[in-house]
Amino acid sequence: MNRSHNKALIAMGGNLGNVAETFKQAIELLSNVKQIEVTACSNNYSTQPVGSNAGERFVNGAITVLTSLKPIDLLNHLQRIETELGRVRLQHWGPRAIDLDLILYGTEIIKSERLMVPHPATFYRRFVLDPATEIAGDWLHPEFQESLSHLCERLLLRPLNVCIHKDPELLKALESATDEAIAFSNELHSSSAIIFDSAGDLQFPQTVSLEGIADKLAFAQQVLIAATDEPRRNC
Repeated sequence: MNRSHNKALIAMGGNLGNVAETFKQAIELLSNVKQIEVTACSNNYSTQPVGSNAGERFVNGAITVLTSLKPIDLLNHLQRIETELGRVRLQHWGPRAIDLDLILYGTEIIKSERLMVPHPATFYRRFVLDPATEIAGDWLHPEFQESLSHLCERLLLRPLNVCIHKDPELLKALESATDEAIAFSNELHSSSAIIFDSAGDLQFPQTVSLEGIADKLAFAQQVLIAATDEPRRNC
């Protein structure tokens, strides 16, 4: 494959310090890598934190690049830049100076221990989709075969249709803890925006696996926060 013109989508996020300035520094550091050309940058968005220990509201954005780097080498540069700009990995879903997540790399589907592309949470995270849609709305998600704009539009429907597969206790708990903006069902439909799967046997692209999750209710609630939040542009 000729990698000289591969396009990639990178999501940015953070909630410590001057995040907007940190984003600018990250973009400059990426631009200094000779195999990377930054081609577009979204506005910044203020978003609700995901995770009980995530801290204050986040700032999120997105950039597109052209690169001749292989995906894993691009990831290495992103993680190097995160470290240079103060990212410390002490707590999962904790406060952070900056996140740089590789969301899409051309049409490739990568599933390895270090790298999952497309990022598996892309389809239900408004804090990723809103800025990404601004600059790359027509890019196709290679697993859904739908544009990023369409994936974002799916999350705007109210009520949001969510399926809880083979877990009646979780269905009952979510119904009692969530408002009417979400309609829960235990019946599988390809049109469901999100399908929570405790059994681990579904192949729908919009499936969120709950296998190995200790607190399924808390995890599902955080997914739904990410799906229903209304990012504020130009924060």
